Amino acid sequence: MPACLLSASFFLSLRWLVLLLFFAPFSANATPPNLLIGHIRHPHMEPIKSLLKEAYAQLNIDVSFLETPMERERLLAANGTIDGIAVRFGAMAEELKGVVMVDAPIMRIRVHLICRLHIPCHASMLNDPKNSIAVPFGASIVTRLLSTYQAKPIFLSYNQQVINMIKDGKIDYGFTAVDPDSSHTLVGIQIAEPPVYDDLAYHFISERYAWLAPSLANAILQAKQATPLTSPE
Repeated sequence: MPACLLSASFFLSLRWLVLLLFFAPFSANATPPNLLIGHIRHPHMEPIKSLLKEAYAQLNIDVSFLETPMERERLLAANGTIDGIAVRFGAMAEELKGVVMVDAPIMRIRVHLICRLHIPCHASMLNDPKNSIAVPFGASIVTRLLSTYQAKPIFLSYNQQVINMIKDGKIDYGFTAVDPDSSHTLVGIQIAEPPVYDDLAYHFISERYAWLAPSLANAILQAKQATPLTSPE
């Protein structure tokens, strides 16, 4: 091949390499067209999903949701199968792998002892070693909390299962998260006061899209102003 053709081919290849290196950082942060967000089964989840869809829409991102038990949700986030977790307590931030917390509280959530109807329902139930308390498997904060009491845990797959089994009279006691402004939707059970745990809850997004977190935080705050859930205290 003539030297002039070799030279032209070399410089053409070099030009493409320079363009590739120049645009690589921008393509790495390209806004994804859609994301898959995991969530647990719980009566309060629909308003949270609507809020997140509205927030992501402000960033021109479509989101779909995958309902999954809490522990599986954590594992799917860690291995990158899902692109985020709809909502978890802020105190979980260091425990959740593969995701970062979006610094805009979704709502304040309180964990309550819940009981089937027509039985005593107060905090002293937790200190009776004869009692068993149903908790969702993977709810590490609540599990650690229960370990400080004498009652024994029963691990179920998800929050809604805890609520349903108590409502149906199959078990007596359980822990579940309660949105203070939506507690009236939990019918057919008793809710003991005061709560056993109280914290702000946040959205978590995959580390792959951590650069989106500041913009998403602003979008969540704007969406909350348009459609309030609860006001963090």
